[in-house]
Amino acid sequence: MNTRNILGVDTTPVRDQIELATRYIWKLLEEDGKRLALKNTPLRIAYHTPCHMEKMGWTLYSVELLRRIPGVELVMLDSQCCGIAGTYGFKKENYPTSQRIGAPLFQQIEESGVDLVVTDCETCKWQIEMSTSKRCEHPITLLARALA
Repeated sequence: MNTRNILGVDTTPVRDQIELATRYIWKLLEEDGKRLALKNTPLRIAYHTPCHMEKMGWTLYSVELLRRIPGVELVMLDSQCCGIAGTYGFKKENYPTSQRIGAPLFQQIEESGVDLVVTDCETCKWQIEMSTSKRCEHPITLLARALA
């Protein structure tokens, strides 16, 4: 959103101070050579890349953090939109279209044999949990559980 032109708000002073949580943690670990004390977490997980994160090129950070968790078997899903598109899929008139858009992803998830789906986007999480039999979490939630 162009907040300066639409809302008359200049975000320049804060823009460069906002960071994706997984990117921030990844950068700290990489730059300082630190390691997290993570316990064995035997899970087969599928990672869903939210559309906006794919466009920003930020999938790497979450995926690399997940790969650090001992015992985790990571399945990368083919990049597919879940169909929710912010609040689009929540609207009654858009629900059928939203489900059609997400159907290939939902099928991948159901056929993957995973214990858990992980995604960085809360609305993707809601859509995945509503449209599949799998539980879905944010990468930080799984990382927190794995901390020894």
